[in-house]
Amino acid sequence: LISGVENSMVYEGSATPTVEWNNLLLDGNPYVSGTPITEVGYHTLTVANLNGYNYEITFTVTEIWENIEEDGRYEYSVTPETNNGTLYLNGNAFSSGTTIYQVGNHTMKIVGVNGYENEITFTITERISGLENGKEYTGSVYPSVSNATLNLNGNSYSSGSNIYNVGFHTLTVMGVNGYISEYRFTILPTITGVEEGKEYLSASV
Repeated sequence: LISGVENSMVYEGSATPTVEWNNLLLDGNPYVSGTPITEVGYHTLTVANLNGYNYEITFTVTEIWENIEEDGRYEYSVTPETNNGTLYLNGNAFSSGTTIYQVGNHTMKIVGVNGYENEITFTITERISGLENGKEYTGSVYPSVSNATLNLNGNSYSSGSNIYNVGFHTLTVMGVNGYISEYRFTILPTITGVEEGKEYLSASV
C-alpha cells in the first residue's frame, strides 16, 4: 500500500512516499502521494478512512550539511549550508550560507518540525602571518591574526604590533568557547662587529 518510506526509518534530505489512496495526511495536513518531503523533522503520514480505520507511519527527514562535518577543523573561515530548518550558531540565530570567521569552538543547532533537534560541532582555527611556532628571529616580528583575542607573554597584544624584546616569547590565540592555541618563539639580539667562532685582537659590539 505504501512505498518510499518505512515506519521509524530515517531519511537524509528528503523522502517521497507513494500511496495508492487519495485521502492522505502529512502531520495533520492534506498530502498528495508522490510529493517529496524535504522539511527536516519528525513526520507522520496518515492513510485515512480505510473503512473507518486510519493507518499511520512515522519517519524522520534529517538535514544535509554542506561545507562542514562533525568535529571538523577549518582554517580562517567556513560557510555552512543546509537544506532547511531553523539554525542557531552558539545559541544565536544563523542563516544558512553565512560565512563564519570567528576563531573558536562552535556548535550549530538545527531545529525541525515536531520537536526535531540536532547539533554539529566544529572548530575554526586562526590564520597567522609573520610568525612560525618554534622559530628564532633576529631583530623583531609582527605577528598578525584576525578574529581572535591575543596575549603576548600573558599581556594583551594587538595584532600586527612590533615584537622586538630579546628573549623567549609565547603568543596565545584565544577564540570562543574555550579555544586556545600557542606559538612559542625567540627574538635573538642583533649583533654586529663580531662573528661566532672568530678571534679578534679587539672588537666593538
